[in-house]
Amino acid sequence: MEIAARKKDADLYTIMKGDKTLEETPTTLQKSVWDGHQLDRQELIFSSVGTDMGQQLMELEDRSAMWKYLCERFQGTANEQTRAMTKRQLYAQLETARCKQNGSVEGHLNYMCRLHSRLKTVGMTLDDAVFSGMLVSSLPSNERLIACEAMLTRG
Repeated sequence: MEIAARKKDADLYTIMKGDKTLEETPTTLQKSVWDGHQLDRQELIFSSVGTDMGQQLMELEDRSAMWKYLCERFQGTANEQTRAMTKRQLYAQLETARCKQNGSVEGHLNYMCRLHSRLKTVGMTLDDAVFSGMLVSSLPSNERLIACEAMLTRG
């Protein structure tokens, strides 16, 4: 959704992040532009979520509250319970991730690194030795990856 907002309009993106707000006494033109951005933001939000989530979002007071709610929910930072659940899910995804026999090793390693970064975002640090062990065990056992595996285990 963030990418769609940036692609659609740079001002819309700064409004979504909360960097830009409506002045206390806006002119008619400023108010009109602001309302247009609010509608664009609402359109992006509702086109990105399911019906049930959309109904929950409609109960919030404005588009800023909707965006904040979505960021907290999907980044796993809404509360301690959500954060703990997100940590467990991300850790489980790291543990169970496997590169397919003929899959892209680079793509797989990027996926693993993204999961690792998301774990850091929600406050869980993973020891380098543990992470490298997960990387090694997630690679398929074929001859072209034996050298890569050896490099990872040597550090």
